[in-house]
Amino acid sequence: MHKVIIDFGCGSGILAIAAYYLGAKTVFAIDHDTQSIQTTRINAVRNHLLPNNQLKILISNDLSGVTCKVLIANVLLQPLVKLEQHFADAVTHSGKIILSGILQHQFEELAQAYQPHFNIDQIYSKNEWLLVEATRR
Repeated sequence: MHKVIIDFGCGSGILAIAAYYLGAKTVFAIDHDTQSIQTTRINAVRNHLLPNNQLKILISNDLSGVTCKVLIANVLLQPLVKLEQHFADAVTHSGKIILSGILQHQFEELAQAYQPHFNIDQIYSKNEWLLVEATRR
């Protein structure tokens, strides 16, 4: 894989840990919630990933100075809409975003918010939930 990946809103850190095991060069697990950061650290230790220079766990609500080839965010619609410009600044040209936590009836609002900087590539659906994959223009 050899990519830099951001798991924004990392929660338990499961996506960041999976990205590491799938071969990411560097993974940033970022969340604004201290409990989520603590849980991510515990899970990283349980998976023998700390200390490790490839997994960086950060408490933050922005992405200043962090860039990546792939950004994963499993959060709700309104935070995703508000974060579009931050994600656009963090993802390199032709990089990918993978967004989940979106209900089917929310897709149009999400697509409109991301249209200035991203092309929607794929939409995956299960029950009423969507996973949206897009490429940075």
